[in-house]
This record gives sequence, C-alpha cells and structure tokens, in this order.
Amino acid sequence: MELNERTNKEFVIEEVNIGTRKAFKKIFDKFYLPLVRFAYSYIKDSHMSEDIVQDVFTKIWTKRKEMSSYDNIKTYLYTSVRNKCLNELEHSKVKEKYIYHVQNNSSVYVDTEDVEMEQEVYKLLFDAIEELPNKCRKVFKLHLEGKNNNEIAEILEISRLTAKTHKQKAKRMITEKLGNLSFYVFL
Repeated sequence: MELNERTNKEFVIEEVNIGTRKAFKKIFDKFYLPLVRFAYSYIKDSHMSEDIVQDVFTKIWTKRKEMSSYDNIKTYLYTSVRNKCLNELEHSKVKEKYIYHVQNNSSVYVDTEDVEMEQEVYKLLFDAIEELPNKCRKVFKLHLEGKNNNEIAEILEISRLTAKTHKQKAKRMITEKLGNLSFYVFL
C-alpha cells in the first residue's frame, strides 16, 4: 500500500472516530455492496442481507470510537456480518422446528395469540443467547443442536468439564435474563 493511501485511510478512521458523518459515509459506500453480497452468500435472501448489513453499520457507528485502524473496521464488518448471518440461519432452523412441532403436536385450532407469545419468548431467548460471552454462546448453541458435553468438547477443543461449566453458566445467565419465562424455555 502506498504511503498516501495509508495516510488517507488513517485520516478517514480518525474522522470516523470523532463522528464525522462524511468519513463514515466513505466507509459505508466502500463496504456496503460487498457486505450485502457476502451476507447473501450465506442466507440467500437479498432483503435480509441488506437488513443485516445495515444493522452492522448501525452498530459500528455506535462503536466508532473503538475503531483503531482501517483493517480493524474491515475485519469487524465482515466478522459481524458473518456472525449475524449464522445467527439468522440458526434462528430459522429453530423456527422451522417450532413450526413443525406446532403443526404436528397441536389440535387443528391454533390460537394465534399463543403462537405470537411463544414466538416472542423464542426471540427473547435468542437475544439472551446472543448476549452470552463468546465461549458460553458457542457451547450453548451446540447444546441446542443436540450435542452432548463430549461432542461439544471435541468440536471446540476444550475439556468435557469446561464444556459442562460453560453450558451451566449459559443456562444460569439466560435464566437470570429471562426471569420467569426461563421455566418455559428449559422445559
């Protein structure tokens, strides 16, 4: 990279850090379309891809003071978009399982108010999972996929006891976050 280009990128980052919208727009214009394409490669939904990228840019604006370099922003953007896509895919899987369960285990009449309430509980659960510390979140998501402690330990290259501890910590934190609703979640 040329010195002038590096200096320009550093200047843009400094401007973003102090909240200059024009500098932020440069970052947005440079990365928006590539990030939408990147998101689309995961979720195959153009509207959802755009929503995910916009959410990431909103988050980066709120954390702009933490961005120390151009490469830091680029890495943060791509990592955040990937993680949001994976979360969306996971949410979709659970939603499909839920719909399948409702369709196959309930009477012909389904109270839409009950369904909406259950969907809200699931949304709160997923929000609580996303707020978990990274290791706890990874362990808990594998647990939700039906993996046992040994399988989780092998996948994440940690001990079985560590997997068990992270799972217990995640359940405790989710229970604290959801309060009385956690009873329904862990049934």
